[in-house]
Amino acid sequence: MTETCKAYAEALFTLALEEGKEREFLDSLKEISALLSGNQELFAFLKAPNIPFEAREEVLVQVLSDMHDYISSFLMLLCKKGFMASFDSCVEEYQALLNAKEQVVKAKVTTAIPLTEKEESELKAKLEKISKKKVVLTCVVDGSIMGGVLIEMDGKRMDGTLRHRLIELKGVLGNE
Repeated sequence: MTETCKAYAEALFTLALEEGKEREFLDSLKEISALLSGNQELFAFLKAPNIPFEAREEVLVQVLSDMHDYISSFLMLLCKKGFMASFDSCVEEYQALLNAKEQVVKAKVTTAIPLTEKEESELKAKLEKISKKKVVLTCVVDGSIMGGVLIEMDGKRMDGTLRHRLIELKGVLGNE
């Protein structure tokens, strides 16, 4: 994500904090993101630098008619400055700011077979205890790890997979 996205997201987040509407703003941003991803023609139109801003502004006014003024202004500014292509990155950055404020961390868990609901909830509880934060789990199944679990959270990687252990063993045996 670019520094520009961070700067724009931080500015909007600051305004949301002042209004006490951090979650509401995120919901609006996600709604707009869904609209744009579902209508690629509209998104391409708003990103097009060869179309005068005034024409894009007219469309945005119609699309954003029921949005908070700060959200509308945010999108107008992105469109005017030529950063509409980075909109989703701005939303991700805004989400990261809200997660930090609410002490939420994302964890990606990779296993060879799907976890049961019980295993998932137990793992989530353990990760929350370790991190002292609320954990949002994303579970991925990847048979190439052969067994065990790979956890990626807070920029850290905990690799307890069979594949990883076999590679380590091969390294040890190969050096003798």
